[in-house]
Amino acid sequence: AVAISKTLFAGRSVLLVLSDGDGRGGLGMQLVDPAKGSVRGEAVLESVHSSQISCIATDPIGTAAGHGGVGGELAILGSLDGCASIWRFMSSHYLPMRPRVRLAGHSGAAIVAVALSAAINIAATVSLDRLCVYSIGNGNLIRVIEPPQNFLDLPDGCEIKTTFARAPALAISVQGFIVAVCESRIQSSASRNQDRNVTTLHLFSLEGVALGSKPL
Repeated sequence: AVAISKTLFAGRSVLLVLSDGDGRGGLGMQLVDPAKGSVRGEAVLESVHSSQISCIATDPIGTAAGHGGVGGELAILGSLDGCASIWRFMSSHYLPMRPRVRLAGHSGAAIVAVALSAAINIAATVSLDRLCVYSIGNGNLIRVIEPPQNFLDLPDGCEIKTTFARAPALAISVQGFIVAVCESRIQSSASRNQDRNVTTLHLFSLEGVALGSKPL
């Protein structure tokens, strides 16, 4: 799991790289010179989560993020321990030692994708059986969205089981929509040789309503 800051340190020609630090729940932070390809500084915060960090996403905050003024960037980390955490980076001189909020809601199931939008104050995490939507401000769980079922036009005698895909792709738009990847296993009662998997993009509203899908 790796994410590169979109705005922080950009004015100083240095990139902040966040990564799975040690494979045991630690967060790695590196300052990288993109011109020379060298690491100027690095640190690992141990035991941020009780299991390996599986996915990371970032989003700028403030009006002058990364350009010497106010602002900064938020980062969300998802872990195999079923929890996520939100971190706030406020300037190029400050690296946080603890998360701003911790997010729960997956009952211990491994998190496979995370996303957040500072513009609408919403974060989201995905495990195979649910998508959780949170408030960034206090970490409260707003909604739990289950994978949509029976959305494909299938012939009689077919059964479908849909879960969220084991993929780090997840997006939140400033209009208040969420796009997630689902995987459907289609089983035919006539012949098991006809069983197949279909991967789809699904569009949800923040109220949890499935608005549409697109097979990939």
